[in-house]
Amino acid sequence: SSVGYITRSAYRDEYLAGSGNRASTYGNWVTSINRRNCQADVAFVNSGGMRTDMVIEEGQDRRYVTVGDIYNMFPFGNYMYTYLLTYEDLLEALNYSLTSLGKGLLSCMTGVKCYYTDQTVNAIVAPDGTLAYHAGVWTDGWKDQLITVVVDEYIATTNRVSDNMSNPFVAWNETDRLVDTFNIDNQGALRVLREESAAHDGLLSFDDMPCYIVGDYRESARVTVAPEPKELVFSGESQELVTAGEATGGTIQYALGSATEATEPYTTSIPTATYAGTYYVWYKAAGDESHDDSEPACVEVVIRQHVAPVYSSSLILGGKLSLNFRLGVPADLVAVGARAVMDAPQGLREVVLSSLRKDERGRYALS
Repeated sequence: SSVGYITRSAYRDEYLAGSGNRASTYGNWVTSINRRNCQADVAFVNSGGMRTDMVIEEGQDRRYVTVGDIYNMFPFGNYMYTYLLTYEDLLEALNYSLTSLGKGLLSCMTGVKCYYTDQTVNAIVAPDGTLAYHAGVWTDGWKDQLITVVVDEYIATTNRVSDNMSNPFVAWNETDRLVDTFNIDNQGALRVLREESAAHDGLLSFDDMPCYIVGDYRESARVTVAPEPKELVFSGESQELVTAGEATGGTIQYALGSATEATEPYTTSIPTATYAGTYYVWYKAAGDESHDDSEPACVEVVIRQHVAPVYSSSLILGGKLSLNFRLGVPADLVAVGARAVMDAPQGLREVVLSSLRKDERGRYALS
């Protein structure tokens, strides 16, 4: 049976630009699922644990993800090992992940950003965007800050000594850093994806931002004035959906999408739409030559349906039947307090529609 659907393909070996072949859409998706399953900040997955691509067929705009697909993604029923680590511990794990054999175990990761060169971690950026570590120096207090990290049973129990370094998770199994081993990967994946599907009308999403980033740390561009939704009513013409944003260290870019992700390319043009409905405008500060992109954010915009006036001559007012009134809302909204404006001889008069009653001839009269 279907769990939900995706609107773009997820590939294991189609690596994200700038990651040094350490991040893919599929890897991001699997680690994100594991993080939510175990309520962890960071998740690692090994290359052998990514078993299949999730591809949308040519000519289709979506792929439905089945229960069978989930069990193909997580075929082993691994227990998940959750650790409560310091950032200093996390640095040790990241250093191991850059060794020749360690990168086969700790292949993909999401949750923090790790800037690296060859086998050296240059910087760690925390989930909230704070620079925790850079060039061998810890930001005040961050060395001992705690963070939850989850890996599967295979990673947690497999030691590959590489470049005189051992897999630190194996040693941590004998300490109080290991706090949970009860979650099972495929069962938890099914649960969290069903929850996501229920919350977003079936849509399942994953991001395409690498968390392993080759090079030295660069400050991210910042959105200084966020775009705001416009109050819009259908007019038959194309309308800009949001106000213009502003950024420092880069340029504001926009994209239309769903409630969970941008589904169109980012451009500097403010998105427009014509028809009534709900739209999701994603935006970010695209970094210049010395800044990285900011994390994308989203604003919801509604174009309301224009309701044509409804005219009637069956209103009894002062004993005269020739008077008209017009409605600015559909008649089925009478019961919820909608109002009508009537053209009476003494001028316009407004009444609450629920105060009107029908006479025996089906005409509306003031009560």
